[in-house]
Amino acid sequence: MQKFCALFLTILLFTACSKNTSIETDGNSNNGGNNGGNNSGNNGGNNGGNNGGNNGGNNGGGTNTATYYIKASIDGTTTTFDVMPAATLTSAFGLTSLGLTGATSSQAVIVLNIGALPGKTIGPGTYTETDISSFIISGTYSAVPGSLSASYAAGNSLSYDNSNPLKIVISAMDSKTVKGTFSGNFWGTTTTGQTNSTKKVISSGEFNLQIQ
Repeated sequence: MQKFCALFLTILLFTACSKNTSIETDGNSNNGGNNGGNNSGNNGGNNGGNNGGNNGGNNGGGTNTATYYIKASIDGTTTTFDVMPAATLTSAFGLTSLGLTGATSSQAVIVLNIGALPGKTIGPGTYTETDISSFIISGTYSAVPGSLSASYAAGNSLSYDNSNPLKIVISAMDSKTVKGTFSGNFWGTTTTGQTNSTKKVISSGEFNLQIQ
């Protein structure tokens, strides 16, 4: 099982995608000042008409808002990983892997990975590290890039114990986006790459990512 985990961690690719945000607005035109002929009426009519017409015309009747991110509570502190958030779906050696990555402005990084064994596909559903019959999942969190002492890992053959196993739930997935939730204990790593009893408790995790 450790060989499978090593394989999936090896083929996991870090990719970047821009944070896309659009704002939905409705164009409403007000007809003020037609009857009053005074300044307040004219101003109301002109401002309402101009703002409504401009907003409606510029936005084409409104567009959907889409913001990509990973966020979670880490030891009780909410952290948002919205720098270069991305999902990558890859295939290698007959295995399929879905990687979810994101970083913070302070360069903390989180990575989640779901690996499907041959003949299995990745889609909406619940994936836990204790169920190794069809999928292998893993996760890493690094508060300081490149520092093993500040890195934590979870997943099949990675967790120190299964008191709070890593769980990833995909609630929706298509060819362009994937979204869902996650939680679990992430365990400290030694200089030899083994996990120890120090941990980060990750809860209320969620992701909404564009698939690259």
